[in-house]
Amino acid sequence: MVRASSKKIETNVNTTRRRLRSDSKLGCLRSDVPSHPTPPVRFTNSVVTSSSAGAPETHRLAPESGISRTRAYKEYRVTSRDLRGLETTDSRRFFNGDAYDVELYRERDVERVAWTRHGGRAGFVAYLRVLYKRHRARLKESKTPFALPNAYLSEVLSIGVPTVRTHTADHDHTPTSRTLISIKSSMPIWLWNKCSAFLDLVEARSSSKRPLPLKTREEAMHHAKEFARSYPPRPSSAVPRSPWIDALRIVLADSPQPPSRENWGKPVEGLLGVLDCHGRCTAYVWDEHYYRRLFTALRNVVHAHGMGNMGWAGVRWEVYEAHTEGASVGISYNPQRHGEKWVDTRAQMLTREFLDEGLKKYCGIINSAKTPGDT
Repeated sequence: MVRASSKKIETNVNTTRRRLRSDSKLGCLRSDVPSHPTPPVRFTNSVVTSSSAGAPETHRLAPESGISRTRAYKEYRVTSRDLRGLETTDSRRFFNGDAYDVELYRERDVERVAWTRHGGRAGFVAYLRVLYKRHRARLKESKTPFALPNAYLSEVLSIGVPTVRTHTADHDHTPTSRTLISIKSSMPIWLWNKCSAFLDLVEARSSSKRPLPLKTREEAMHHAKEFARSYPPRPSSAVPRSPWIDALRIVLADSPQPPSRENWGKPVEGLLGVLDCHGRCTAYVWDEHYYRRLFTALRNVVHAHGMGNMGWAGVRWEVYEAHTEGASVGISYNPQRHGEKWVDTRAQMLTREFLDEGLKKYCGIINSAKTPGDT
């Protein structure tokens, strides 16, 4: 009886090793092959329970989240045989203006398949970490991004969720006149600080090396007061955490950054240079690959939390701040060029049009979620 049991365990171990060796092209390290068989897993409708763990493992995915066959292969490392028998639905997608239908699986079903293969959620996370170590070791040879589900980003990449910047007290731009004091009291503090900081920059770069005249500053900030009305309401606190909010913040924390002033104009991975009529680089913007990552994360946030303050209306400000910093383009004031109007080249990122167009272009979906207040 003992011999039979030993042979069975040895067979399971060898099978597991062969499977992981076959996955080595995906980045698996043979030194991390488990030396014991995977415990059996039984399914329920909404959770997966491992007989060795005893505690239920709940899904963190949105109930109706769908996933294509290609993404299931890449992110969950499943095979066509694993997906056999799972229910699918047809979804209309768009690419370059052309519509086509794609077959989607329930992502929770695909996740359960992955859990079954690796002994539950913890086993699947451990498996992805093994692949990620191998991927990091080969980064110099290949710049292909590591594919994994957004819900597993923080666990697999072993990084914490970034701290959210509220931009309520960047600098204390103390008003120097009664007019400025009055203007400041009627403006959002974050916008007062950004506009004041821009005028300070203009003052510092002035060829005359003289302080900006008080009258000029007062006029500029008067226009900033009118400019403030063009922005949507900004939440006073950050959106509470959730798996989908955390995944978005990780993507934003990983946004490509512009080069230093000494290297300005040189190519930067993840950014595209904006050139003026003389061929000089005036700004950097995110490239298509990063936008695809961003809108994939935003799709999951909207699906899970909707368009209100706990969803898009809240996180859009975090997207706005990340892009303003990462693209070196933001709020500016040029009376000669803009007719005494402040300009914010990233304000369009706060609109529903920006979200809808991005979801259609990069995710192939039409956003039918209603904005709070819609009838």
